[in-house]
Amino acid sequence: MFSFKKKHQSVAEIHLTAQDGGVITESGEIVHRSNEDIVGNAVFKLRQGERFTHSKVLLRGIVTTTTETSPSGSLQPRWRTEKLPLLAVAVQSKAQPDFRAENGIINIPFRFNLDECKRSSDVQDLPPSVDWKQDTKWWSSLKQSDGAAQYSIDYSITASACCESKLIASTTRKLSVLPVAEEQPPPYDPNSLSRPGEYFTVSSPRPSKARRRTAGHQFQVAAQEPSPLRLDVSGHTLQTSVAIPLVIKLTPQDNGDLDEKSIPAQCSLKAQLVTRTFITPNHSRTIPTMERIAADEDARVRTMRNNEQSFTFSLSGWQQYGEGTAQRTSTQRAFLTNTGTSEHFAITRLPFLFNIDSPTRLSPTFFTPLLSRQHAIELKFTFLQSSRTLELSLPLQAVHEAGPVDVSMRKQFLQTETK
Repeated sequence: MFSFKKKHQSVAEIHLTAQDGGVITESGEIVHRSNEDIVGNAVFKLRQGERFTHSKVLLRGIVTTTTETSPSGSLQPRWRTEKLPLLAVAVQSKAQPDFRAENGIINIPFRFNLDECKRSSDVQDLPPSVDWKQDTKWWSSLKQSDGAAQYSIDYSITASACCESKLIASTTRKLSVLPVAEEQPPPYDPNSLSRPGEYFTVSSPRPSKARRRTAGHQFQVAAQEPSPLRLDVSGHTLQTSVAIPLVIKLTPQDNGDLDEKSIPAQCSLKAQLVTRTFITPNHSRTIPTMERIAADEDARVRTMRNNEQSFTFSLSGWQQYGEGTAQRTSTQRAFLTNTGTSEHFAITRLPFLFNIDSPTRLSPTFFTPLLSRQHAIELKFTFLQSSRTLELSLPLQAVHEAGPVDVSMRKQFLQTETK
């Protein structure tokens, strides 16, 4: 219940009702998923003798960014604020001529369907509620590009009571909104998966170094974009790992031989989750990339890295290929399409599970012209016969599912919050 009150003045309050399957946090906050209705009542307590003609209940969504700028020749930084309306849907109720408030209290029920509200706006997909202060609280390893930046995505309901053109009472209550996915999002466009400093699903071929028995051999690693990560309403994962099928390719120097001594038996792998928040005050109409951000002096990016983990794998099951070799699997064919072919090479497959630490708070992937968020899994490989490192950066989409809430995960989240 939220209200605004001064002595001898009328009062406005907003009461929200949790829908079946909805979520109420320990603090009493209701989390509204985008496939659920927002239901409640606007309650106006009028002072004695106050006349009432109509009310208005407004659902609003807005993106706000504030970035620090340093104009040429100025020693003092300036702040630039940009706003992008997402929703503005109103429900109005007029009093009948013989209307009488019972004990001075007027109760106006309201219901907003977020899907219908979205269709009445220019927004294709509603982003989640976001606040830069909360991000800073949760993301201890947060780093940002030059220049300070603040951002938020806010949803709210404002209830107002009026007498003709005079405002009698009004109050605003913030909402927590989470988008849900009815189905998994499509994979990224393959043409966008070779963005410098961002996504690359195939490593560049690099010759081996040092030991003479492997001198000149080239190592390559490739992977496909993993399936979207499923989140619960608290921002925790409903799954504990992400499956990433890897393919490793070894090409001998000058199309020479590959004997047992020249094929690596082990490799080490370091992996981590990367989350980037893009602040684009110039209202970008395309999905931001690191390259575009670098070219826009007004744009900012905040980067968080976590879930760091290390592994050592034994490599076996190498299959050598050349002219006339056996038919290749679909995974190997896809790899060769991306990396090019050689007359003689060896391939092995490495099933890999990237572990997700459940206490890590994540938000879904989203895009707006002012604010966007993307996730990626960065992988660094080192082969024992080589001192060089091969790197992959795989896009990872994160979504809230439209199904029932996982109550056990919600309890775990609340216990984590109170520790």
